[in-house]
Amino acid sequence: MLWLSPKALVPLLGYLRRLGAAPLPPPAPATPAGELLERYQRYLVTERGLAATATRGYADMVRPFLVQREKDGKLGLEDLTAADVTAFVLATCPGKPKGPAKLAVTALRSLLGSCMLRA
Repeated sequence: MLWLSPKALVPLLGYLRRLGAAPLPPPAPATPAGELLERYQRYLVTERGLAATATRGYADMVRPFLVQREKDGKLGLEDLTAADVTAFVLATCPGKPKGPAKLAVTALRSLLGSCMLRA
């Protein structure tokens, strides 16, 4: 197996960054979707006890959903419908193996649950 994906480099880059031998990643752009993702990741760490690597995976799964909603001008939950969630799942999951598809649905459910706690 070859480890040529960006995800495979995360542990090595983390180690090099802790040593000061590699630059820190650039800060995420300050958009409403980015801010919501940051709050969601903090929720996963502080309230759910997930490791930072797991929170990045969850955030990567739901980022397309939030970015699309932001583009449509309706990032808030007040405009969210079951059809919006279903459309995202139907657009995201076909062609994915069963495990990643389940993870995408789980991450989206987790994001929506964390948003409901803040509402």
